[in-house]
Amino acid sequence: MKLTATTRELLGKKSHRLLREGGLPAVVYGHHSAATPITLDAREFGHVFRRVGRTHLIDLEVDGGRTNKVLVKAVQIHPRRQGPIHVDLHQVSLSEKLQVEVPVLITGESPIVKQGEADVNVNVHTLRVECLPTDIPENFTVDISGLANVGDLIRVSDLPAIENVTVLEDPEEVIVKIAARRELVEEEVAPAEGEAAEGAEAEAAEGEAQAAGETAQEEN
Repeated sequence: MKLTATTRELLGKKSHRLLREGGLPAVVYGHHSAATPITLDAREFGHVFRRVGRTHLIDLEVDGGRTNKVLVKAVQIHPRRQGPIHVDLHQVSLSEKLQVEVPVLITGESPIVKQGEADVNVNVHTLRVECLPTDIPENFTVDISGLANVGDLIRVSDLPAIENVTVLEDPEEVIVKIAARRELVEEEVAPAEGEAAEGAEAEAAEGEAQAAGETAQEEN
């Protein structure tokens, strides 16, 4: 995939003008080069980013010059407006290893979860790896169809090795686990201490009254 850009002179608040005109402020940095402010076409970036995400290389052409390989490093989203308002692109060398976050993709269905007797707890959504830019995996696929009992889990160490890719996470870290489904249990509401005392006093008074009535009848 390819992105075209122009060097950017509008900085700070003036960048809002770019957004109104369909531009997208960005910066490209890395591989021993200074950070360079650039302008992308917002629509073109949206199309490319939906297809490549953060794990695929992009050919970036600035001011009609030669292309450089970049990765999307960060995308800033406005809290109220739709779409990105700023992008960080990381220029890479195809001969140098780098560290990136690779998404975890959960597939399959646990039999016990399908029966409605348990839930799936996903604890890890990305894994940090080190590899050459051309070896970045699209994702780590985690199949949970073999997790049939409560307590079954998959750790980082259970993932199949990917050639030329080093996972930097703790091997014992749990990625996904089958947990017992929580059920609401109705508890009997015990009477308050005051209510219990009042009830006891009432019973005692009733007993005394009954005894007094029996005594009066005997005397008559």
